[in-house]
Amino acid sequence: MTRAAAVEVVPLDPTAPTWSEDVAAWHAVYDEVARHLRAATANPWRLDELVVSLTADASHTRRTAWAARAREGALPGTPAGTVVGAGLLTLPLLDNRDTASVSVWVPARWRRHGVGTALAAAQEDAVRDLGRHVLQADAHTGDDAAAEAALGGLPFARARGYEVALAGLQSRVALPVDPALLGRLVADAAPHHTAYTLRTWEGPVPDDLVAGYARMDALVDVEAPSGSLEVEARTPAVEVWREREAESERQGRRNVSTAAVDAGGRVVAITELWRGDGRDQLQQWSTIVDAAHRGHRLGVAVKVANLRRAQEVWPDATEVVTWNAADNAPMLAVNEQMGFRVVERDVELQRRLTDPSEQG
Repeated sequence: MTRAAAVEVVPLDPTAPTWSEDVAAWHAVYDEVARHLRAATANPWRLDELVVSLTADASHTRRTAWAARAREGALPGTPAGTVVGAGLLTLPLLDNRDTASVSVWVPARWRRHGVGTALAAAQEDAVRDLGRHVLQADAHTGDDAAAEAALGGLPFARARGYEVALAGLQSRVALPVDPALLGRLVADAAPHHTAYTLRTWEGPVPDDLVAGYARMDALVDVEAPSGSLEVEARTPAVEVWREREAESERQGRRNVSTAAVDAGGRVVAITELWRGDGRDQLQQWSTIVDAAHRGHRLGVAVKVANLRRAQEVWPDATEVVTWNAADNAPMLAVNEQMGFRVVERDVELQRRLTDPSEQG
């Protein structure tokens, strides 16, 4: 437990009798901050989605919610015990075991009272205690200095010693995408990948493809531009992939996925679209082409095939949102051909705990 002048910071315990109330109050703060000044671009997780991740007995990742609660009389007009800040500490367990992801959310009305500082410090102390040395975070930046200051995440992170490691872009396209446009993209790409077969499905990856699919997905973070982020390939084990699929299903998420397979049956490109229960929006997750098979327009091929199927499965969906590194020119070009337009900028941040004064 960490104390500051205005708040008490504690990790939430899923086994506590007050868990449901605690996590609901925590999520309300997170959701408010996620939407602050970002009504058109926010993508917050629903409470039920986060509860699944926070309570999952997962082999690959552990997530802990942290709450900052007001102390008696410390924040004017705020009753003692009110959740005034939320944090989320994410720990990879099978790979990237020297890193940790730290998130801090404080509503504007409670900023400048040490709430964010206390939340960040509590999580950073937990990372030190685990013997990890690389802290990673993200922040939305807006289009100018005024927007960056109003959003607050980047100035706060810099003040704590985090540096920008990678610039990113959020892009969106309205649905349905013109079938004629998709048809032209298919026709233009087809002559370049005649040696490959495209396979599209809904739900879990077919058994005969899953090992190759998991192998490709595990490479996304290291094959795509990663700036100065310290990042390793994820564990490609099939059992871990199936565990991730099961967690997504419990979260109410459904997918349409496509793979390109070479003549020998090897998966060489993948892409996937996901839709959460009750959402009008589709989210573009992993898209990658094996380095040895690039130059055959497989990126366009799998994304267009997948979008076509998704529009058949979900004719009421209103848009697709995707995220890319700002210097990932090939994927950004594919997206632009499909009609995507950039709607928001963000950054990935990193800090190493290497200063002797920080090692206690």
